[in-house]
This record gives sequence, structure tokens and C-alpha cells, in this order.
Amino acid sequence: MAAAEWSHLVNFIPNPSGIYDAEQQKKMFDNTAFTQDGASIASIYKNVLQFSEVASAEPTEEQKAQVKRARELLTEVRTEPDLLTGEPQEITDDSRLVKAYDTFRSEYENAVIEYNGKKLASLNAQDALAVQDWMLNGEMYRNKVRRAHDKWVTAGHKHDVEKLWALVDQVTQRSLKLLKADLEDDLEKAEMSNPGAGGETFYWTSLIPSSLPFSEGWSTYDFKQSDTKIHEDKQTNEWEGDAKIPVFGWGFSPKASGKQERYEREVDTTDFTISFEIAQGMISRPWMSTNFLLSNAWRFGPNMPNLTNLTETLSNGEKPPEFSGSMVAFPTTAIFVRNVLVDFAELHEEESQFKRDIDAGLDLSIGPVRLGGGKYKRGDEERTMEKHTTDQGLKIPGMQLIGFKCKLLPKLPNPSPEVPEEQWT
Repeated sequence: MAAAEWSHLVNFIPNPSGIYDAEQQKKMFDNTAFTQDGASIASIYKNVLQFSEVASAEPTEEQKAQVKRARELLTEVRTEPDLLTGEPQEITDDSRLVKAYDTFRSEYENAVIEYNGKKLASLNAQDALAVQDWMLNGEMYRNKVRRAHDKWVTAGHKHDVEKLWALVDQVTQRSLKLLKADLEDDLEKAEMSNPGAGGETFYWTSLIPSSLPFSEGWSTYDFKQSDTKIHEDKQTNEWEGDAKIPVFGWGFSPKASGKQERYEREVDTTDFTISFEIAQGMISRPWMSTNFLLSNAWRFGPNMPNLTNLTETLSNGEKPPEFSGSMVAFPTTAIFVRNVLVDFAELHEEESQFKRDIDAGLDLSIGPVRLGGGKYKRGDEERTMEKHTTDQGLKIPGMQLIGFKCKLLPKLPNPSPEVPEEQWT
């Protein structure tokens, strides 16, 4: 059930505007329409495989064997019982080689983020501590980046994995016919049943490294701002009945009275500070081939049906992206924070409206970081978001998903004009 909820959460089609209001966030967590127009990455990718034509120049037997060997090293198939029926089923997942690659790549990128963050903090600091930290420890942060890169190369087999991907890409640029058949088989094997949703199916998607929530290697960020006022434009929506929104295996069930309210006010953020730990994890979709999507050896056939979640253009490649295709981007990385500490003057004023809102357990946030409020429920278990008000400020220790990194797609499909018409099949 947790795997199904995570799959629904991260297989959405990003909004090209990059802005997610309350209604768009509600769609992300709705099992029936968790993406714009009810489409998901899996549904669009499945239709691409089903309704596409590919260039059919035949590779040599040696090339076929090389591709087969490379794919066996990049993916693995294991058998697990179906949770609903108990019948054995095959699941396609990233190989241990690829998981090691993604794990150490993530560690390297986190080290780079920490290095850049410390450097920027020293250049833009309002106090001497960040400058002194960079002067004394800057070389250590840089060494941390170098060590992380070396681990990615050795333990993560960076060059080996990238050579395998390059080999598959080189051969399949000549003919995707063989690859397409394998990809359709991978997609079918990745489909699983969710026993908690009446047998609803989903496509296995995981987080790499899987140990991220329990890892000690998170980067710490501190931000300070003096004599600043934030003008808050807040909108609250209320729905009739309960709206259960699954988040990381829990459900947020807001009570509703059927009305909508909007108000504006200012919050005095004198001496505002915020600190938190931050880390990112790679989103693994072993059933989806980015190499296939980006290839110029496929196109939609002339008999493609008129589907609401598939258009003749996945993306027109424009920057900034527009609402011009059914999949202009897809999320590749999830960004998390934990151990949030927020402090500012109004938080310690007993008569302030903000202090009363916090004490009342209202759902409040600063940017993408939640400050509390809301209950999370799964089955018979219920939790309230943990928070503590202390002399140091408001502490929110739990892990929060605050955003995604997304890959913008170029013009797709973009078939090569050099492929003779008779080779499309």
C-alpha cells in the first residue's frame, strides 16, 4: 500500500508553470486524478509504446547480443507474490549496479549542494560566522565533494554504467524495434496490484537511496533576515465531507463545511531565522526508458487514437515550457527537509494572531515548509504533525517533502528525416 501511494505521488506530470496551488496539489494526491487531466507518466508512456512506430533498420547479431547483455546488467527481474492474489509475478527493477550508481550520484550531488550553499552563505552573509566557516572549512567542503565523486566512480561504477547506457543508445538509434519489444515486456512486469484499493494497479517506483529517511548525511542550512515583513496572501478551501489525501502512507483528512474563504494579512518577521536539514533522493522508474523517449527513431503512427492523456506532441521543447503537450517534463528527484527550526519576534508574543494559529494547530507554512497542523491517518493509526514551541523558536522534527527536480523534455517526438519511409514499422 505504501508503494502504491508513493508511486501515485511521484508519477505525476509537472505543471509547466511550476506553481502548484491548493487545487493542483489536491490532484497530485487524488488516486483518480493525481495529475493534470487524470494522466500519469505511466499511462502516457504506455500509450507511447503502444501507438508509436519505430525505425526498423536491423542490427547485427553481435549488436543484438551486446544490447541484451547490457540490459541484463542494467535491470533485473525478480519474482514476488502478488499481494492481492498470492500468485507469483515478475517485477522488473533497476539492477544492483544501477542502484549503486544512483546512490553514490545522490551523495555526490548532496555534497555539491552543501559546498555551493556554504560558499553562497559566505558571500551573502549578514554575520561573520558564515564567512569564518568558509575561510576555515572551505577546503574541507571541497574535499568532501571530491571524495563523493571518487566514490561515485569506484563504488558507484559511474563510467561502467554510463558506457552500458551509451552502448544501448548507440545500437537502438539504428533500430528501436528490438528495444521496444523488451520495454513493453518490462512495463507489463512492473505492474502491481494494491490490495488496499480494490485491486487498483500501479507501476513499481522507488526512492534511491532507500535509507535516505534514516541517513545521517543531510546538509544543514541556516537563513537569517532582520527587520523584514512578509505579506501573506493565504487562501483556505473547505470541501463537504472528508477528503482523504495519502501522503507517504498516511492520510490527511481535513474536515469541511463546504465554504471557501480568502484573507490577507501581514506577519511581523523581525529577527526571522529558519534552519533545517535538506537532502534529495533519486526517483527510480525501472519500467521507463528515457533513452527510448529521447530517441529520434520513433514517431506516432497515422492511426493514433484521440486520447485525453496523449497528444501528437509530448513536448514542443519550448523554454519556458508551455501547455503544448501531454508530457513536457517528469520529476527525477525528490527534495526533503527535516528538523526545521523557525524563529521570529511575533512567535513569542502571546497576543499575536500567528501565535494563536500555531497553538490552535492550524495548517500553516512558510513557502514549501509546513509548520504544523493536520492529522495523518493510515488504517486505524492516526498521527498529528509533531511540533514544539521553545525559547529557540518553533521546532518541527519530522521529514517533509518540499519539492521535486524535473527533467524538461526536448521536442518529442522528433523523428529523424534521414529514416526512409519504408523503414518505419
